[in-house]
Amino acid sequence: TVGILLNGQDRAITIVGDNEAHPASGLLSFSAPLCRAMMDAEVGELLDFAGKPDAIEILTIAVTPN
Repeated sequence: TVGILLNGQDRAITIVGDNEAHPASGLLSFSAPLCRAMMDAEVGELLDFAGKPDAIEILTIAVTPN
């Protein structure tokens, strides 16, 4: 689960497999563009997304048990 600031809004995204994705519930597939943009990022990092520089700030990263 990754806590992010996306375009000024706090969000929590849980990265899951393709068959577990449910975007309305915050469950995004690892292959979704937002998740791909965050791959290998670390807390405090600013990332470009959708053509916007520094659109994503990584706030937290946590592994949650199944």
